[in-house]
Amino acid sequence: MLTISSTFIFIGCGNQKKSEVTADNINEEESSEDDSTVQELNSDELDALTTEFNTEFNMLVLKRPFNSFDEIRTDVEHCDVEPIGEYKCVSGSRTGNEYTVHVEVVEADNDNEVVFPPRDVTFTKEGDEYTFISNIFDWTSGADENLTLETEFKQFDGKTYIYTYQTVEDRPNSYVYVINNGKRVPGGNIAVFNYVNEIQNNITSVIDITPTDYNNDGYTDLIITGTDANGVKHICAEEYSSVAFGPDAEKSTELEANLSNSTSEDAQSSADSDSIETVTYSREESREEDGKTVVNSLGYNFYSDNTGEYYDLGGQGIVEFEWDDDTIIFSDKKYKYMIEGNVLKVREDSGWIEYVKE
Repeated sequence: MLTISSTFIFIGCGNQKKSEVTADNINEEESSEDDSTVQELNSDELDALTTEFNTEFNMLVLKRPFNSFDEIRTDVEHCDVEPIGEYKCVSGSRTGNEYTVHVEVVEADNDNEVVFPPRDVTFTKEGDEYTFISNIFDWTSGADENLTLETEFKQFDGKTYIYTYQTVEDRPNSYVYVINNGKRVPGGNIAVFNYVNEIQNNITSVIDITPTDYNNDGYTDLIITGTDANGVKHICAEEYSSVAFGPDAEKSTELEANLSNSTSEDAQSSADSDSIETVTYSREESREEDGKTVVNSLGYNFYSDNTGEYYDLGGQGIVEFEWDDDTIIFSDKKYKYMIEGNVLKVREDSGWIEYVKE
């Protein structure tokens, strides 16, 4: 872990910097207090830490999340990162000589990022010396909670989350961030758009995200559905190609075609049609019962008047529903769905279930 003295002059990245924090202006009586007592930091202490955190070296340290300083030590000590904007310590506490401070990015300037979440910085203080322990980003800040997902990716170990930022200042797109073990994965800050027929369609409102290995290469990719600024629906594919996520124009073009056809040809008649057309997607499941294999048929009947029936011949029978461009609406619940070619995918209670067009 890195130790910083309040009287130490750091020489390396840029000009020499001398810390402004001293033992007098941060908790000068801390040695006399019970080490188990949690003490809230006052405004003077937070202001002093704000000054300290905005020195060049500490700005480099706080730019990236880490669970131990060793994770980023080499980059910081060799100036392999650039500082961003300005930090502000807004709240914090200490227990003995261990501090946790909530830090906001009040000014940001970095072309490689579009989201600058607040962060909780933990460090210890021994006299005039500071040792960083962790820097935990609050990725939920500003994210759409309805499109915040914890999911498994074949290429990542540990916990992986997807965060969706619908409105990003000065950007024409929504953004999807893939965060593994608290850190953004390579290419994991995804500008949501597709490129179809030589036209770039920017998605400004994400509707749904489906993690799936659509090309069967052993890596989990993303299918993202949303609307542009005019409310027109689009779908885009983000392929993980062994090192990073990137837009897949060919797959996006294929999905865009299926997206438009799925409502106009497969399940929706024209407004002036006198007849009600039906499109059915079905699947079979088997189970053992009294030593015999019993096969059950399940499926969705879509009617062109935007009604439908779900049937489960071996269980709950027939249940009516209504549907729109991406949602199946029952009386007590809703399921997201998408159509890829002849396959209907429905996000049911147990996850995404596939049905084949009859």
